[in-house]
Amino acid sequence: MDVSNSNYTQSQNVDEEKELNSNLERVRLQYNFNEICYNSNGDFILKFKYDVNGKKLSYGNLLSGKIISKNGIKVIKDIEYELKKGSLRKKSSKFCSIKGYGFSNELQRNILAMPIYIDYISGIRHRELRSKNEYRAIFKGMLSALSYLHNAGFVHGNLNGKSFWYDRQPIGIERDEETTKTVLCVRLCDIDQVCRWNKNDYLNNLEKKDSELKKIYEERMKKKNYNFAYCSLKQHVENHRSMKGDLESWFYLCIVAMDKLLGWKDLTRDEESAYLEKLNVRKATYSKYTKIGIIFSEIINIIDNMNENEIPDHNKILEMVDLSFKYDEDIMKNFNITKNIETTTFMEMALEYRLRLKNFNNYNDRKMDEIEEEIASIEKRTDGCNNKTVTKNNTAIGLPSKVNIKKFINTKSEKKKNKNIFESIKQRISKFF
Repeated sequence: MDVSNSNYTQSQNVDEEKELNSNLERVRLQYNFNEICYNSNGDFILKFKYDVNGKKLSYGNLLSGKIISKNGIKVIKDIEYELKKGSLRKKSSKFCSIKGYGFSNELQRNILAMPIYIDYISGIRHRELRSKNEYRAIFKGMLSALSYLHNAGFVHGNLNGKSFWYDRQPIGIERDEETTKTVLCVRLCDIDQVCRWNKNDYLNNLEKKDSELKKIYEERMKKKNYNFAYCSLKQHVENHRSMKGDLESWFYLCIVAMDKLLGWKDLTRDEESAYLEKLNVRKATYSKYTKIGIIFSEIINIIDNMNENEIPDHNKILEMVDLSFKYDEDIMKNFNITKNIETTTFMEMALEYRLRLKNFNNYNDRKMDEIEEEIASIEKRTDGCNNKTVTKNNTAIGLPSKVNIKKFINTKSEKKKNKNIFESIKQRISKFF
């Protein structure tokens, strides 16, 4: 055995490991590092190299991989042809770069290998994006990928929080000549999940070429979607994929990325709650948004009015995204902004509701401040007699004729937590009511 060669190999592995860890520290990766389990289909994992179909795959320093099904292999072959020679050949930047796919003896799973990307869309942290324009770029990038996919005759039908990933591509050097100027690139990465719709009798013609692939697509179009948080409203009722449904899923992905306080995961924890919450977001009186403006909230209604069996009007949604990022942030402060846009009845009702709700909350906040000031005044005037019983004449604040001050002060903090605080306190502080 050549000891010197063995030592060299060990040293090389150590260097590779250090380089791997360095890259992991440089970007925040949301890959699944858990042991590969039986139901791991769909998981993204990170490895230094992959063995696929008996060959070692390597791309730069890192490769990411997605565990896919046996049917996914056939689907990737189909979409890979479109990316190289078909209707998607000039749109490859909107999809993951396919570095290899097939069976991995090491993982004992079918794998799709691709370069690393920074993060998936639903995992975005606000501090990672430099401006609201980057949110707009991400949302429009997702739409562009879906537009190209749909126009090529594909339907996804199973979009989820890890379907879209983004990275930054250098486009030049800033003025200081030290900082590299970058642009956000969004990619649809779970391309193994797509299926064909019968555009121009495509599936009928596919019968002669590849009957097995046709069967896969037909079964997928009717398959139940258990991705309750992001599936379309219709998929809760009917097992049917559609391009219109893809846009609806896109909308849910956007509000999750933009409004972290919404708590969409908790609101859609099971199918019943997910279905009801999706009905509620279509109402002008939906009050759980904290970052979503009235223009963006209208998008879901525009999607609902689209034809189920036609390629959607993606440009209409793109226009609404631009309007939202231009006006939504200021529309609550300056009502006259609505004169610059064509408002719908939904938008007018939503604006009126939010303005009234804002005024109501401001009134409650003022009342709360007044009550807290009065309680603080009570504490100050009764300082030193917390353990004593005082009469109404001692305080002259409208308290009952006799009250234990210590008990009153100790309970006031609990009263502040009560939603009906005004009802409980007004019995003691009558001058405000």
